[in-house]
Amino acid sequence: MPKYLVNVDLNQNQLVKARIENLASAPGSPVSGQVYYNTGSGTILFYNGSAWVDVGGDIAGVSAGTGMSGGGTTGTVTLNLADTAVTASSYGSASAVGTFTVDAQGRLTAAANANIAIASTAVTDFTEAVQDVAGAQIVTNGSHTGLSAAYDDAGDGAVDLSLTNTGVTAAAYGSATAVGTFTVDAKGRLTAAADATIAVASTAVTDFTEAVQDVVGGMVTGNTETSMTVAYDDSDGTLDFVNTGVTAVAGTANEVNVSGATGSVTIGLPDDVTVGNNLTVTNDLAVTGNMTINGTTTTVNSTTVTVDDKNLELGSVASPSDTTADGGGITLKGASDKTILWTNSTDSWDFNQHVNAATGTEFKINNVSVLNATTLGSSVVSSSLTSVGAIATGSWAATDVAVAHGGTGASTAAAARSNLGATTKVTATIGDGSATSYAVTHSLSTKDVMVEVYDASSSDTVIANVTRNSTSQVTVSFASAPASNAYKVVVIG
Repeated sequence: MPKYLVNVDLNQNQLVKARIENLASAPGSPVSGQVYYNTGSGTILFYNGSAWVDVGGDIAGVSAGTGMSGGGTTGTVTLNLADTAVTASSYGSASAVGTFTVDAQGRLTAAANANIAIASTAVTDFTEAVQDVAGAQIVTNGSHTGLSAAYDDAGDGAVDLSLTNTGVTAAAYGSATAVGTFTVDAKGRLTAAADATIAVASTAVTDFTEAVQDVVGGMVTGNTETSMTVAYDDSDGTLDFVNTGVTAVAGTANEVNVSGATGSVTIGLPDDVTVGNNLTVTNDLAVTGNMTINGTTTTVNSTTVTVDDKNLELGSVASPSDTTADGGGITLKGASDKTILWTNSTDSWDFNQHVNAATGTEFKINNVSVLNATTLGSSVVSSSLTSVGAIATGSWAATDVAVAHGGTGASTAAAARSNLGATTKVTATIGDGSATSYAVTHSLSTKDVMVEVYDASSSDTVIANVTRNSTSQVTVSFASAPASNAYKVVVIG
């Protein structure tokens, strides 16, 4: 059914044969002043902002119940609480427990004091409490010398006595390299213990020098040496070394230089080196001066060639010309040669493979863009195109296209609809939970439009205020702010 989302002004006219909403129970989410007829109780109720109230009232009188007096059926009614047999007083103390009797209404009908009397057997933790006191007297409050006391509260409740530890560390002392030392107190207990490392000075060994010479002499003479002999003289304790290897070094002309034949010898290359046969360098080769290669073929087997020069010259012969440059360029070997070659007859660089420009780059002539991946340059104004594909964007700047040729024959939307005999529908979704009015732009160039509003969830038509602001816009307003995207607006014109 249609819903009115704005107040209805009857302009002081009568609402004839009206009937309010009939329901078996109260409607949900009510607002103040809302009214309905309860079909079960046969009463009319209104909502006061917090509860539903029967317009006829529902209290006929107030009667006093058990333990009370008073009541009435009109005016102000008073109820009184009757006295019981209990004596008003304070009950319970440090030596007495208050006792009481309660009736069905929760009132005290009797109260008294009962003295507290508890036997030791009634104390559930009597033994534990005694053990705790005695344990505290012995362990905590007692004074002990050389003894320690511990109360086993969690176990058997016994007090355990043991000798206290002294400052000594329990361990084994004394060894082949250390002497055990200790301190004893008056009760014969070790209070300190340690190890003293055995240390004997070399002067305490009567044959120290001779023994060392004999050991070292045996170590050296008993070893196997290369290009030398060693003899140990026990009489004076010396070692005699004799060189039996190389005694002199000589060089060769233009290959190796040698400075000195004995003592300090320097071996190096001369300033000019001549290599008569092949030269193989297994590691890096650095040439600090210029390098000239006079052969006919230079072969480079490395995978990467790096050149610091930013200009690479090809065809640099004694007298270069376009004729000597003809056919020159770069050849990349593959299943077939991939070439960039200069052709003298056409004055051009010729590629025998595709040229793929990276994204964001373009082709230029005289530093003017002529083509990129998606656009012809603006300087390209002449063309011999006879057909084009689909044109996704752009604007038509020529004369209007006639209806017979697939156009509208007009330059404005209104004129186009008139020429085509068509109406236009514009839709919008409104509602944001705060605003009560919404402007909807339809751009139909007329106020002669029909506007309908319907519920976006149920699709039911609703009634709202509609104002035609201009030939291109209407405003839809409500008595209260609609929820987010609650309604659809349809404009037809």
